[in-house]
Amino acid sequence: MNAAMEPDLNALLAQDPAPAGLYLLIDRSQHDPLLGLWDGPVPEQAIHPLRDLLFEAAPERAPALLDPAAWPDMSSRLRLSWLQNMLWAYDRTINSLSEYYLSGWLLADAPAAEVADHLSRLLPQQHPSGELRHLRVYDPQVFHLLIEKLPAEQRRALLGPVRHWWYSAKAKQLAVVSADPAQRPPPGGFLLPDHTWHWLEILPDILLMRYLLPLLQDAAEGRLPARELDLDRAAAWLDLARARGWTRAGDEAAGYAVLLELLGPDDAELPALLALLEVCRAPDYPAGLYNYLIFQFQSQDWPRVLDTIRPRRHRNFRS
Repeated sequence: MNAAMEPDLNALLAQDPAPAGLYLLIDRSQHDPLLGLWDGPVPEQAIHPLRDLLFEAAPERAPALLDPAAWPDMSSRLRLSWLQNMLWAYDRTINSLSEYYLSGWLLADAPAAEVADHLSRLLPQQHPSGELRHLRVYDPQVFHLLIEKLPAEQRRALLGPVRHWWYSAKAKQLAVVSADPAQRPPPGGFLLPDHTWHWLEILPDILLMRYLLPLLQDAAEGRLPARELDLDRAAAWLDLARARGWTRAGDEAAGYAVLLELLGPDDAELPALLALLEVCRAPDYPAGLYNYLIFQFQSQDWPRVLDTIRPRRHRNFRS
């Protein structure tokens, strides 16, 4: 990967709204993002559905590669709006944890059909258990995780014929991963390493943490350290959370892990914190720990809860 080779997508589109080899990867599993954006059907030559057994019974819901250059009636203004819609979709996801529909821009030295064929081969992956699983490589969060955790050779195999892959990494920002055309992917295609499956399994909890953590940091009136959560630290907090048995609901481990990130592992045994955890685990409690923290943020009561857990005079902040 070479940062010097990473072009700016806005500048690229400003020069030519439909450059050859620039494709849009879309997720249609929940909703087709093409609906309502065009009067009339999408030209058949512009859309390339990916093949996967998961969508065998409903091919219209399969992810697809859109080739704007093969859409002769699409205006330059509409082509540019795809980028704006992509950024809006990610900003909406950050604020609502909704699904992605617009997954990424891909620039390749290959026709759309060849790129779609490569992406199709990425989707079915063998789990260490021997089962065949579906890899949501078209989900920007999954793709971002793979880019962070795969070695360079595997990243090249992941990109295949794609030279530049832009995707949503932060609110209203695009990240780009680039491949050196002089370094061809290894033969045999892409095989997901066994250790990567663990990261994919904990990714939903990590996403919950990344959503809630900055909200509580901002609402703490400057009394908590503000830093971004990296994957290794998030995994460590989740391991500690699961060691305490906070897995009653899907978000329980994430809620406790957020508290560990905010307070530090030294505070994990605070009596007030343990009491709060027990309240949220009660069978008759209407919401789990994660939803409790969301509610306290929304009600602007998080500073009081923080003082209850760890009074100000006993703070021991970490840098």
